[in-house]
Amino acid sequence: NNPVIIDQASPITIGYTKINNSGCESHPNGKISLTAQGGEGGYQYSIDGGSNYSSNPDFIHLRTGAYHLWVKDASGCELEYYGNPVVINQLESVNITEVIKTDVSCTELGSITVAAQGGTVQYSYSINGGLTYQESPYFMGLAADEYDVSVMDANGCEVQYENNPIVIEDMEPYDIQLESMNGIDVCVGSPV
Repeated sequence: NNPVIIDQASPITIGYTKINNSGCESHPNGKISLTAQGGEGGYQYSIDGGSNYSSNPDFIHLRTGAYHLWVKDASGCELEYYGNPVVINQLESVNITEVIKTDVSCTELGSITVAAQGGTVQYSYSINGGLTYQESPYFMGLAADEYDVSVMDANGCEVQYENNPIVIEDMEPYDIQLESMNGIDVCVGSPV
């Protein structure tokens, strides 16, 4: 009689790396990467308490919230992460603190200056509702029109100015009255 030897797999262990917290609700960018060792290999990963599994250990575009990490191996053995839940926190949001506008004058076109704080620094600024952004908070050479101001931080979190639109006014037209001088008729466009 030959003895039958049954190898027992080593127990599964779980690790994770929380790459970053969620930037904002409008642009969720939280990320959790799971790792597993032991067991029978062929790991499946879950961040919802084992309800859904994925062969990909990287979970991206996560919103703020609590996540319950589980791993399952090829033989169906499941293990819950001992440190559950793993929490993705909301980062401080960016706020527009001030918008200063200058209307069109006789000598200059209009301008808008935007000030922001909070969020993750390296702001980008827009005056067309977020269609395009620039690094400078100064917008010069603006014609009389309506502008929708928004700011985006380094995480891609965007905020619209609560008092949009910003209206750059055209200068008031002057009412010029010309009279004849010493019996000389003055024509519009003629030097006086």
